[in-house]
Amino acid sequence: MPHTLHDYIYSDRPVLGLHITSFTNATIVTLSWPHVVGGGLGIKEIISAWSKALRTDGDLPALLGAREDVLDGIGTDIDNPPPYSLEPSQIKGWRFVKLALRLLWNVVRRPEVQSRTLCLPGHFVSRLKEAALRELDDAHQGDETIFISENDVMEAWASRFVAQVRGGQRSALVVTSLDIRSRVNALWDTGGVYVQNTAVCVYTSVDCEMLLSRPLGELSHVFRQSIQASATDEQIRAQLRIFRTLGHKKRIPLYGNPDSHLMSFSNWTKFDLFNAAEFSPAILSTSSTDSGAPVKPVYMHCQALGENRLLRDCFHITGKDLDGNYWITAFLYPEDWTRLEEYMVQTCQHLGRRKMSGDFSPAESPKATVHITTKYHK
Repeated sequence: MPHTLHDYIYSDRPVLGLHITSFTNATIVTLSWPHVVGGGLGIKEIISAWSKALRTDGDLPALLGAREDVLDGIGTDIDNPPPYSLEPSQIKGWRFVKLALRLLWNVVRRPEVQSRTLCLPGHFVSRLKEAALRELDDAHQGDETIFISENDVMEAWASRFVAQVRGGQRSALVVTSLDIRSRVNALWDTGGVYVQNTAVCVYTSVDCEMLLSRPLGELSHVFRQSIQASATDEQIRAQLRIFRTLGHKKRIPLYGNPDSHLMSFSNWTKFDLFNAAEFSPAILSTSSTDSGAPVKPVYMHCQALGENRLLRDCFHITGKDLDGNYWITAFLYPEDWTRLEEYMVQTCQHLGRRKMSGDFSPAESPKATVHITTKYHK
């Protein structure tokens, strides 16, 4: 399986890899691809088209954007977008050197990072959101225009955990991936699907007091406000304009305070990958298995291949499974995982004290579920 760009360039390996392992009672399907092929939404479209092909009904969507990039004119001089609101705070020059040296020192000082997957039960997340909304309602005196999503709450909850275990009084710079397909006004063709990667970043600066001391609902609202401000058509075009000026060796720019603690999030929940796959036509009919029910995945795991020692304090939310549970892969220090379980229990106890609707007890606390552990050493 390819792990680096070198593996793709100097071999005959295809850019999209498929490996299937069959057991008597389960099947593991592995897809591998570089990000130049597509992002989360692109893979969702591939899986969905694959499921349609299994039904042999011939109703397959056309592949768009393979020869012409629909975003070619976005963010160019002809497009003439407005200034990017965060451009004055771009981390470059000596400010970037300062941030890079701190990251490298962390790698030297703490080279070992573990990647594990945890499951957050749906009832846990929904009650966490309910508590956050009550806190917002108290702070904004019943303003009905205030909105936060479950994703905002999970991002706030996880970033607060990182801030607590790292200690100190530093602010945070949280970088969140965002797909722009439904947010930018481009000449999207509705006669097919786009697989290409169409993601940008949302940069959220959070001060120490908000991160550690303010109610979780207010912190969640900070992330929501950041998306609302940065994910407009004009601001996306402005961000792409800056990205185009970086030349061929593009490095994703950062915006904020170089002294901040860097965290990153990506979230594929909106893509609904668990419902994109429907493999019932591939099931061999037997008297015991031919029920006619849809065949959908019970678990999905997303993991970056190869080593990246800078990858730490990162969270990837693969999505919500068919039972409503969220699956999250994170890169943290080894001792953080025990602390994360304790943090979950503390959250459950807090929710219980809030007297949420329905019965709730700390015994229902979600547990960190280990699926794959990856260690990076010197």
